[in-house]
Amino acid sequence: MGSRGSRWFWEALISGVALIATLIVWLGGASSGRVFPIAFYIAGALLGSAAFFGSTGTYAPEYWERAERERAFNMTFVYGAFAVILIGIGVLLESAL
Repeated sequence: MGSRGSRWFWEALISGVALIATLIVWLGGASSGRVFPIAFYIAGALLGSAAFFGSTGTYAPEYWERAERERAFNMTFVYGAFAVILIGIGVLLESAL
Protein backbone atom coordinates (compact mmCIF):
# COMPACT_ATOMS: atom_id res chain seq x y z
CA MET A 1 0.00 0.00 0.00
CA GLY A 2 1.21 3.45 -0.78
CA SER A 3 1.08 6.30 1.68
CA ARG A 4 -2.30 7.44 0.37
CA GLY A 5 -3.72 3.91 0.50
CA SER A 6 -2.39 3.25 3.99
CA ARG A 7 -3.79 6.56 5.24
CA TRP A 8 -7.20 5.64 3.85
CA PHE A 9 -6.96 2.19 5.45
CA TRP A 10 -6.13 3.59 8.91
CA GLU A 11 -8.85 6.22 8.68
CA ALA A 12 -11.40 3.58 7.67
CA LEU A 13 -10.26 1.25 10.45
CA ILE A 14 -10.45 3.92 13.16
CA SER A 15 -13.78 5.19 11.85
CA GLY A 16 -15.14 1.65 11.78
CA VAL A 17 -14.19 0.98 15.39
CA ALA A 18 -15.66 4.31 16.48
CA LEU A 19 -18.88 3.58 14.56
CA ILE A 20 -19.19 0.14 16.13
CA ALA A 21 -18.64 1.63 19.61
CA THR A 22 -21.24 4.33 18.96
CA LEU A 23 -23.80 1.78 17.77
CA ILE A 24 -23.20 -0.42 20.82
CA VAL A 25 -23.78 2.52 23.17
CA TRP A 26 -26.73 3.87 21.23
CA LEU A 27 -28.59 0.63 20.53
CA GLY A 28 -27.46 -1.58 23.39
CA GLY A 29 -27.04 0.89 26.20
CA ALA A 30 -23.80 -0.76 27.30
CA SER A 31 -21.48 0.86 29.82
CA SER A 32 -18.69 2.94 28.35
CA GLY A 33 -16.01 0.88 30.10
CA ARG A 34 -17.13 -2.21 28.22
CA VAL A 35 -17.86 -0.62 24.84
CA PHE A 36 -14.37 -0.20 23.40
CA PRO A 37 -13.16 -3.77 24.03
CA ILE A 38 -16.33 -5.09 22.38
CA ALA A 39 -15.89 -2.69 19.46
CA PHE A 40 -12.32 -3.91 18.92
CA TYR A 41 -13.49 -7.54 19.13
CA ILE A 42 -16.18 -6.95 16.53
CA ALA A 43 -13.87 -4.96 14.23
CA GLY A 44 -11.21 -7.68 14.49
CA ALA A 45 -13.74 -10.40 13.76
CA LEU A 46 -15.11 -8.51 10.74
CA LEU A 47 -11.64 -7.82 9.37
CA GLY A 48 -10.58 -11.43 9.97
CA SER A 49 -13.63 -12.79 8.19
CA ALA A 50 -13.04 -10.39 5.30
CA ALA A 51 -9.45 -11.63 5.09
CA PHE A 52 -10.62 -15.26 5.08
CA PHE A 53 -13.32 -14.78 2.49
CA GLY A 54 -11.00 -12.59 0.41
CA SER A 55 -8.53 -15.44 0.20
CA THR A 56 -11.17 -17.85 -1.03
CA GLY A 57 -11.98 -15.56 -3.97
CA THR A 58 -8.45 -15.40 -5.39
CA TYR A 59 -9.42 -17.48 -8.39
CA ALA A 60 -12.01 -15.01 -9.60
CA PRO A 61 -11.50 -13.70 -13.15
CA GLU A 62 -9.88 -10.46 -11.98
CA TYR A 63 -7.04 -12.45 -10.36
CA TRP A 64 -6.06 -14.60 -13.32
CA GLU A 65 -2.50 -13.34 -13.55
CA ARG A 66 0.02 -14.83 -11.14
CA ALA A 67 1.13 -11.47 -9.73
CA GLU A 68 -2.45 -10.50 -8.93
CA ARG A 69 -3.14 -13.85 -7.22
CA GLU A 70 0.06 -13.46 -5.17
CA ARG A 71 -0.89 -9.93 -4.11
CA ALA A 72 -4.38 -11.04 -3.05
CA PHE A 73 -2.90 -13.94 -1.11
CA ASN A 74 -0.37 -11.68 0.64
CA MET A 75 -3.00 -9.08 1.50
CA THR A 76 -4.99 -11.85 3.19
CA PHE A 77 -2.17 -12.30 5.68
CA VAL A 78 -1.84 -8.55 6.21
CA TYR A 79 -5.54 -8.15 6.95
CA GLY A 80 -5.45 -11.26 9.14
CA ALA A 81 -2.56 -9.77 11.12
CA PHE A 82 -4.52 -6.53 11.60
CA ALA A 83 -7.49 -8.58 12.80
CA VAL A 84 -5.33 -10.31 15.41
CA ILE A 85 -3.92 -6.93 16.48
CA LEU A 86 -7.42 -5.46 16.87
CA ILE A 87 -8.55 -8.41 18.98
CA GLY A 88 -5.37 -8.07 21.04
CA ILE A 89 -6.10 -4.40 21.63
CA GLY A 90 -9.57 -5.40 22.78
CA VAL A 91 -8.08 -7.89 25.25
CA LEU A 92 -5.65 -5.26 26.58
CA LEU A 93 -8.45 -2.70 26.95
CA GLU A 94 -10.65 -5.19 28.74
CA SER A 95 -7.92 -6.07 31.22
CA ALA A 96 -6.99 -2.40 31.76
CA LEU A 97 -10.56 -1.10 32.17
